[in-house]
Amino acid sequence: MDMSEYKEVFKTESEEHLQQLNESLLELERDMENMEHINIMFRSAHTLKGMAATMGFTTIAELTHEMENVMDKIRSHKAKLDTAAIDTLFECLDTLEALVEKVDSDEEVDISHLQCQLKDIMAEECAVATPSKKETEQSASEDEISEVVAESVVETVSKSVEESPSAPIDIEFNNDEQSAIDTAQKDGASVIVAKISLDEGCLLKAARSTLVMRNISEIGDIIKTVPSVDDLEDEKFDFDFSVVFSTQNDIDSAKTKIANVSEVKGVVLSPLGVAETAQTDKTAEEKTSSGKTKPKAGAGGAVKRTDAIKSVQSVRVSIERLDNLMNLVGELIINKIRLNQLASEIDAKNLDEALANLDRLTNEIQTEVMESRMVPIDQIFSRFPRMVRDLAKSEGKEINLVIEGKEIELDRTVLDEIGDPLVHLLRNSVDHGVEEIEKRTQLGKPAAGMVRLAA
Repeated sequence: MDMSEYKEVFKTESEEHLQQLNESLLELERDMENMEHINIMFRSAHTLKGMAATMGFTTIAELTHEMENVMDKIRSHKAKLDTAAIDTLFECLDTLEALVEKVDSDEEVDISHLQCQLKDIMAEECAVATPSKKETEQSASEDEISEVVAESVVETVSKSVEESPSAPIDIEFNNDEQSAIDTAQKDGASVIVAKISLDEGCLLKAARSTLVMRNISEIGDIIKTVPSVDDLEDEKFDFDFSVVFSTQNDIDSAKTKIANVSEVKGVVLSPLGVAETAQTDKTAEEKTSSGKTKPKAGAGGAVKRTDAIKSVQSVRVSIERLDNLMNLVGELIINKIRLNQLASEIDAKNLDEALANLDRLTNEIQTEVMESRMVPIDQIFSRFPRMVRDLAKSEGKEINLVIEGKEIELDRTVLDEIGDPLVHLLRNSVDHGVEEIEKRTQLGKPAAGMVRLAA
């Protein structure tokens, strides 16, 4: 499978997760007792690891996996969280940022020293008493479960399915699909329905579903998917989908093939019985003579999940495309002005009305294009807390960075231009505007200085 088409999506999503990791780690450094920050970091690292593994970026996957292990130990009070551990995690994030930037090249980055530092953190016994098993079970949530436990859950689900092979089937088949099922069963193959649930943090759902189907194809033939293959490729589904396939292998082999795909949260395998393969055109038999459909047993007043596809509310647009659109709007305005000049030489009422409408539409298009280029200033402001933290630490200073107005929007071009000057202003503020802790104390000032950045 050619994953190159997903590379830009991977880079964009990875940068967002790395920003989230940086922000959460900064908060954790300020309040090391708040384990919620570790939980947020764990989820972001887990998603990033799954994305990297799917794309084949093994170095990124390995480093995030080691970070996951450390964070899992810290939140279960089996490893010590201190300044050294925080510094190591920050260094890991810096390395991950560099690795994400280098995904287009074959350049390798050595992460062995970071892996050693992370293993050292896990080797240290925490002075805090380890919580009881009951406390740990109560504090753990489903989306924070480790991979080992997740694999155990898949094993349990698979075993329960084998013991109860008559799991309810609610998939309807057309004539061709029914024929494929009949042929497979006559040849002694098992027909299995796999209901797959992806992790809710999964960002490359189409890639995940494609990998699942590729793995299934290695051990059998796919008969039907719900939703359709086209909808899966277009990501027109939530996080659950089903695959009906025939195979000569046992159910354990099928389970292993599916569960091996990253970010597959759950798998339920159900052997399809002959009596359960109702064709689509046979559903009419459920209707009574009055034309009303009989309710299915057990339906009661349960709320039925809708299959309606939610409308897409936003799309990602490349900066290059926005620039091209802006240039085209400029050309359109120039030609509009030229037409107005020509129209002034011709006394035609209809032409004047048409040009008035063109003028209005052109102005509206220009406004919309300008609005589409507006970006929250937080896109660059969000990088500064980490930068100020590192500067202050290197100079032995303590600084509280206060940011205001980060919701204000600017044109992307302006945002690009002010980024570097703001970096220099902040560096000068830290270097020359705030004294060392000892000097501030002698002058009767608070140990921590304040740098205020307001838009």
